Amino acid sequence: MRKKRILIVDDEKGFTHMLKLNLEKTGEYEVYTENSGAKGLEAAKEVKPDIIFLDIIMPDMPGNQVAAQLETEPDLKHIPIVFVTALVSKNEAVTDSCTISGRPFMAKPIGIEDIRDCIQRELSHKILIIDDDIDIVRLMSGRLKSAGYRVQQASTGEEALKELNESPPDLVIVDLILPGKSGWDISQQLRSNERFKDVKIIVLSGMIEEDGAGDGPLEQADFFMRKPYDGNLLLEKVGELLKDA
Repeated sequence: MRKKRILIVDDEKGFTHMLKLNLEKTGEYEVYTENSGAKGLEAAKEVKPDIIFLDIIMPDMPGNQVAAQLETEPDLKHIPIVFVTALVSKNEAVTDSCTISGRPFMAKPIGIEDIRDCIQRELSHKILIIDDDIDIVRLMSGRLKSAGYRVQQASTGEEALKELNESPPDLVIVDLILPGKSGWDISQQLRSNERFKDVKIIVLSGMIEEDGAGDGPLEQADFFMRKPYDGNLLLEKVGELLKDA
């Protein structure tokens, strides 16, 4: 399995050096460090990391400015960014909303287990639920989030395609019948686009008689499920499909 690429941007050289050594000792990460905002921005363009840890206060360019510039780059704007700061205590980080400018943050001092937990949380598998039934989406979303997945939602085919293009998920759960573009249309577009070739697809429908694999519009899917769906079976199949992703 490919090692996760981590970019740490902080003007404290000792801090970035310590994190790089300890993270790379685990054998799970490739760690890149920069000690200025401008160099961090260039490194992000070159490395295209899986996640960026970004100091808020730096002499040449503050972290929020670096993050804002990354958002203008189509290939980089969906990389998770976690701010790092000594301006907030660990107690405040727990009791407050734990976001700065809408992004998660970590309060210094930061231990190696803290940052590993953060990486695991921020890089957990992402699932897009596409269904116009609000109750189903709410219940399914809660169940998946409780299992540790990040969840996005869309209620129409058009909304789904926008979400897919802006932030591709690891797995899509899509209702076959939707307003506008159908689940069949979305499945076809996913399978015909090289960018989404690794995205797993589970199709939901009240029109099918049993769970499993099928023909016709369902042949695009990795699995299909009847409505009302079995929540335990859903978690089982999601886990199977994402096991090696």
